[in-house]
Amino acid sequence: MAGKLNPAWVSGALELINDSPYLRALGIEVTELGEGYARGSLSVERVHLNAFGGMHGGMFASLIDNITYWAMYASLPEGMGATTLDVHGDYLRSCTVGDRVSYEGRVVKMGGTIILCECDVVDGRGRILAHGTSKILASKTIQPPEAMYANLRPGYVLPPKFLDA
Repeated sequence: MAGKLNPAWVSGALELINDSPYLRALGIEVTELGEGYARGSLSVERVHLNAFGGMHGGMFASLIDNITYWAMYASLPEGMGATTLDVHGDYLRSCTVGDRVSYEGRVVKMGGTIILCECDVVDGRGRILAHGTSKILASKTIQPPEAMYANLRPGYVLPPKFLDA
């Protein structure tokens, strides 16, 4: 990692992340970004359910994919972009409308180009609902951060990502 995360960058990045059309449509919220981790929460609504009344596996997969990506993103060097290569989820327990779930993504291994992350999704009582992993490809030529800014807020520039060491 290049240095300590700039709190002004973290605040601006969280604002942009939570403005993503996909996350907004699903009610996914990223609440915290740090060095090698990200956290979020979700109030389960009817739209998140499968036909049997439990949260759909695809919703768990979306939580895993998104929170692991943002955990990795906070640790990427300035100017690097990334894309998910693979997501794996183990769905261990369901939840339903009205439940509040939280999720945390963590970087397991920050390689030069391939990054391994993991995620736990838990309910309000701390019971694990799902565990997942993702492999992410990082490169200066893939989805650079500027593309996110241009898409969500044309002309917007975040402060520097890292404070000087």
